[in-house]
Amino acid sequence: MKEKHKFSVVIPVYNEEGILRESIEALVKNVSAITEFDLEYEIIICENGSYDNTHQIAKQLTEELPAIRVEHLKYPSYGEAMKLGISAAVHEKIIIFNIDFWDMEFLKKTMVLLDEYDCIVGSKVIEGAVDGRPLLRRLITKGFNLFLRLIYGFKGTDTHGIKGFRRSSIYPVSMQCLTDREIFDTELLLRADRAKLLIYELPVTIQEIRMPRLKLLRRIPSTARDLFRLYIALQFKPVITLNAPRYEQQSLKDISLLKTYQKIKILGDRLTPNEISFVTEIPLATVRELQEIMRMESDRNE
Repeated sequence: MKEKHKFSVVIPVYNEEGILRESIEALVKNVSAITEFDLEYEIIICENGSYDNTHQIAKQLTEELPAIRVEHLKYPSYGEAMKLGISAAVHEKIIIFNIDFWDMEFLKKTMVLLDEYDCIVGSKVIEGAVDGRPLLRRLITKGFNLFLRLIYGFKGTDTHGIKGFRRSSIYPVSMQCLTDREIFDTELLLRADRAKLLIYELPVTIQEIRMPRLKLLRRIPSTARDLFRLYIALQFKPVITLNAPRYEQQSLKDISLLKTYQKIKILGDRLTPNEISFVTEIPLATVRELQEIMRMESDRNE
């Protein structure tokens, strides 16, 4: 009798109309071809703020492929899309894939390893990995990981790319994360490490199938800002509450208001409004408006 595995695949997407259909159809075909296990799965496309036809194509795929679900954010945010996907997953085992990079061997091994570990990380660096990206990108990855090791004591070798999680372990950690962009992956694993979750790394083979959207030199300023945001964010260990005044009746499907409230509440006593706006990328006017609401709620409760 085949061993049964249930899992949710989460794929954040933004402006991917050119490859979305082809990639999802190929993924479903490859998962369906797995014969070692009896599988029950869903694929959650987390579309966030796309201004092309990504959302429409994703909705079409839900009508054609029963395993596909779509979650939607009105604004672009990789971190919030990840949180939404983790929150929406119906199965305990979660696989994080990129729309342009997924690996069936990783999936099959992760299904088994998640019975023992909380987090499985696909590493491009450890022994057995094959990194076919250009030399400069490989060097940047190694330098970034060295930085994490020296500054934060991170014991792993990679934070970006495909991953596997136990939902019950990673969900509360993900809700503590304050960064929104690609640096979210790094904050998530650093917080998981600090929370003493069991992390296991698997070597992966990666080939660059398309040029990066942003030239490497143009990414340096934004990466520097993200690292500063990460440093500030990791000074806090927020306690997440879901009874935010005036927002408690909001649908968790639209998590933006709730998460905005939580971030400002967490940081408000220790940072200025300008600093909160910089760290969280929440508009300064919104920060000030919500802080005034919090002050009025506090006065009313006294």
